[in-house]
Amino acid sequence: GNTLRIIGERTGGIAGRNYLQKALTAFNSALDLLTRDSADLQWAMTQHNLASVSCILGRKTEGHAGLKYLHEAHASFDAALEVRNRASSQSDWARTQQNRATLLLLLWDRIRGDAGLEYLKEALVGFNAALEVITKQSAPLKWAMIQQNRSGALSQLGQALIDDAGLNYLREAHIGFGAALEV
Repeated sequence: GNTLRIIGERTGGIAGRNYLQKALTAFNSALDLLTRDSADLQWAMTQHNLASVSCILGRKTEGHAGLKYLHEAHASFDAALEVRNRASSQSDWARTQQNRATLLLLLWDRIRGDAGLEYLKEALVGFNAALEVITKQSAPLKWAMIQQNRSGALSQLGQALIDDAGLNYLREAHIGFGAALEV
């Protein structure tokens, strides 16, 4: 599945989409064999990989079909987080939190208004969770990337809210962008 995903990402057009569809099929087939009870870590990794491919397809697909892929990715990341927790697998948990938060930014971009704001707020929670594990000292470049994405979410939230809270989000975004640039 991962090889098909990589080929699909590197190949444009219909051919690339076909590889991504094959990757979805491969991960879904793996989930037919793996269960959460029998192989929980492999099941969670497969859910994460399925979410990643669905996210890519959601980005590349317009309209309702693209939104459907993004919602499927959201469900798969949530499923992976049922097993991947901070206590048992910190780095996997942080990566899933980060990728889920990035997906939520895509959902925000597609769904504005109050429903979209909830996705944006949820993305902030995910980025903050990832930053609990991925620190500036342990992985400076990865930390800076997450910090930049978090700051982008704060900025979007600050622009969406026209009140003192919005201004505070914008100030926090400014500080976060500055911190990311220090790396």
